[in-house]
Amino acid sequence: VSAGFDKCIFLWDIHGADLYRWEVPSCIQDLSLTHDGARMLVVVSDRGVKVIDIQARRELSSLPESDAVTSVCASSLREEVLVNVAHQVAGSQPGPSIRLWDLAARRVVQRYLGHCQARFVVRSCFGGPREEFVCSGSEDGQVYIWHRHYGSLLQVLHGHSATVNSVCWSQSRAWLISTSDDHTVRIWSARGEAIVEDVEAEAEAEAEAGGVPA
Repeated sequence: VSAGFDKCIFLWDIHGADLYRWEVPSCIQDLSLTHDGARMLVVVSDRGVKVIDIQARRELSSLPESDAVTSVCASSLREEVLVNVAHQVAGSQPGPSIRLWDLAARRVVQRYLGHCQARFVVRSCFGGPREEFVCSGSEDGQVYIWHRHYGSLLQVLHGHSATVNSVCWSQSRAWLISTSDDHTVRIWSARGEAIVEDVEAEAEAEAEAGGVPA
C-alpha cells in the first residue's frame, strides 16, 4: 500500500500491479495496516484517522480523535494503534502526546507524555518481544521509551543532535533503530547503548575502501 499528497491510496501486488485506488478529500500524511492485514488506518490533513476495510474496499467509521493527528503505528499483535498528536497552541491538550487506541473498544486506553513535538512529524512504534514498550522520537534529539500498559516513562536515550523523526523496532535482533535530522541512523541494544552511531559515516568509509557505494 502507498499514499501521498495527491490524495490517493494505491493497493499493489508484489509484482507492481495496481489492484485498487482510493481517493480521499485531503492530503495523506501517514498510514498503517492492522495486525491481520484487513484494515488500513489513514492519517489525513483535515484531522482524524480514517479506517478502510481493504477487502471490502470501503471506508469504516473513523477514529473520533479530537486533535490533529500527525502519524499512526498499528500493533502487529493486537487490536491497538499508536496515534501521535503534536502540541498545538489552540488545541485541547497542553502538550504533545501519544495515544494508545483500542480498535475493538474504539477508545483511548493509555497516553504517553514527556517527549517534544510541535513543528515536525515525529513517529512512534511498539517495542519489545511482546510489544511491552512504546518508543518515540522527539524534537529535543532524544528517544523516549514508555511501558505500554502503565504509561510510565522508563528511559530516555541520548545521542542524536537534532530532531529524531522516526523509530523502528527490529524483532529479529531486538534492536531499536532511530533516524534523525542530524543525518544519522542509530541502532540501540537492549541496554540502551548505540551499537552503530553513524550508519552514513560507516557507509562512506566502506565506499572509500572499495565496498558498497554510499
